Amino acid sequence: MSNCHPAFSNGTLTVPRLVTVEGGFPAFSVGSEICAQIVESEAFDYLDAPVERVTGADVPTPVRSSTQPDRCSYCPI
Repeated sequence: MSNCHPAFSNGTLTVPRLVTVEGGFPAFSVGSEICAQIVESEAFDYLDAPVERVTGADVPTPVRSSTQPDRCSYCPI
């Protein structure tokens, strides 16, 4: 826990709840990594409630069709 936020210093938790907020996608985000680190550590025992994540919607990333190649570069035809 030496590299965690100062709220976790000296093995004491100063705030018994954790909420991460970010505007990106929920999967593979910084907030998900923070949640994983806390849940896997002894700091999780000091929380009064589950970790809450507030993120953008989990939707496909929009892609312009003009940026896509006409065919796969691996296809010989």
